[in-house]
Amino acid sequence: MFEGYPHRTHEAMFKAYYLLQASYWAQQAIVLILLLEKPRKDFKELVTHHIVTLALIALSYRFHFAYMGIAIYVTHDISDFFLATSKTLNYLDSVIVGPFFTTLICVWVYLRHYLNLQILWAILTEFRTVGPFELDWEMQQYKCWISQIITFALLACLQGINLIWLTYLYRVAKNYVFNNERSDERSEDEDEEGEVSPGDEKQTLEKEVGSNSGKNQLL
Repeated sequence: MFEGYPHRTHEAMFKAYYLLQASYWAQQAIVLILLLEKPRKDFKELVTHHIVTLALIALSYRFHFAYMGIAIYVTHDISDFFLATSKTLNYLDSVIVGPFFTTLICVWVYLRHYLNLQILWAILTEFRTVGPFELDWEMQQYKCWISQIITFALLACLQGINLIWLTYLYRVAKNYVFNNERSDERSEDEDEEGEVSPGDEKQTLEKEVGSNSGKNQLL
């Protein structure tokens, strides 16, 4: 990540992926600010996550740490795919939702925690020793003690948020194993009360049909 720094030029696909990610998170921040979606229990964590993410994107691109940024992107994007797929399987009441959710937790821990902790460790141990380590505005050289502290602090904050979300995943897994419940731990209580599961809806429909047929027989 630090060899050949500063990384001032990038291929078109690299830059497109980086900037599209930036636009996506900017859009997500706007949705959050305007409250276009109903806040969940993790609203504060989500706000902090968006602030940290946008700060990391802007600073890494401006100060030529995009190689580190791409590593963060990839580890989070892959785990996001497994998270979204797991939700879809749950909505479809798929028989493989249990095994897939287990896979999600394994992928989440490996990518968002193990690999990202490796990146944090590299910032502590390799940031000063690999490549130049000085502040030179004319040469666009920003790998110095200031950027080291800021980068480590932002990534450590992101790691903390991911740990909080990991506890939500563990709670969902526990409820599924012991209580056979598959609800989102981030949902508000009133949302959960207002939601009707497919099974409950089916039972309600059957009761209504039975009641109507009874009335028809009386008539």
